[in-house]
Amino acid sequence: MKGKRILFVGNTAWSMFNFRMNIMDSIVNSGGEVIVVAPEDEYAVKIRERGISFISIKLDSKGTSPIKDLSLLVQLYRIYSRLAPDFIFHYTIKLNIFGSFAAGRLGIKNIAFVTGAGQAFSEVNFLTKIVKMLFRIALRYPEEVWFLNNDDYNLFVSNGIVSNDKCKILPGEGINTRVFDTDKPVNEKFKTFLFFSRLLWAKGVGIYVDAARGLKAVNPELEFHLLGFVDSDNPESVTKDQLDIWVEEGVVSYFGATANVRTFIESADCVVLPSFYREGIPRTLLEAASLKRPIITTDNVGCRDVIEDYVTGYLCRVKDVTDLFNKMEMMSLLSFEERSKMGNKAREKIKAEFEESIIVDIYKSTLDRLFLGQQEPLLEKNELF
Repeated sequence: MKGKRILFVGNTAWSMFNFRMNIMDSIVNSGGEVIVVAPEDEYAVKIRERGISFISIKLDSKGTSPIKDLSLLVQLYRIYSRLAPDFIFHYTIKLNIFGSFAAGRLGIKNIAFVTGAGQAFSEVNFLTKIVKMLFRIALRYPEEVWFLNNDDYNLFVSNGIVSNDKCKILPGEGINTRVFDTDKPVNEKFKTFLFFSRLLWAKGVGIYVDAARGLKAVNPELEFHLLGFVDSDNPESVTKDQLDIWVEEGVVSYFGATANVRTFIESADCVVLPSFYREGIPRTLLEAASLKRPIITTDNVGCRDVIEDYVTGYLCRVKDVTDLFNKMEMMSLLSFEERSKMGNKAREKIKAEFEESIIVDIYKSTLDRLFLGQQEPLLEKNELF
């Protein structure tokens, strides 16, 4: 890898810093050069401070304008032509499509990392058909296409979007369990539920609030915390006005967005994510489980991969407030010893399956194989690393 120039191309500097920084550091420490290409945000400075170059692009991640998408393709083509990288990793749908196409036309080796099929595959409509068509064209170019769960892999292969022999499934994007470790146990007496995520309706925030309202009526001492970013530009986001109504009603406490989510997780007795979004592997759940907190989440794409039902937490049915209420009530009635055991088992699962060092090794071994010609069979599709 020494002397090789590797590009990491994503839709936010935030995600590059929070999810892939240690992977990029590892490549630099091995003698490679890393450049991040993403829209500018406050995390671009943090990336540059780590000695990694950052190139800003304009990207409308939610929009469907052909003109803006064409502009993105032109931007990427020009950047790749100028930098002449040895390899590129692309993340998220638009960059999987337009980045893979630009790299392919320039003959640059690349990998498309499908971090989650997202809203584009949640419904069957004209937009979905267009996205599938674009994926079929673009995914001819990458050396491999990586997925975070079997559901997304099966979706793409069964729809003829990508051939089976190009696919690899990773166990999430990894989490540093040494950083996300705690000696703070859950409360002796159950007190607090926590929802933390982007405040999108599809993440199940409304379902969480409805279940919380019912539990509050049964046990007024329970607390329901809400943490996350309100995206005023996203029509799928909960509005600040709606949050104010919930807070004024007294059903939840809202703490805004924070970079220090650890403190809130450690103060909670259970983390809840009733998502019906097509997740990859939710970082929310990895962090909570690594910090020994039991989880309640939906039997949904990506979510179910993180927990073992009735061992590290509970699975509930998708979009089912009553089932979520029941699982939350069950959790609140467990003894301190039962909840502690769940939390410890949750951390054991994360260390065994989702440890960041596993993911770093996959990246490095893949680059070595592609650059040095070492043959390595792709992952069996019904297994995780």
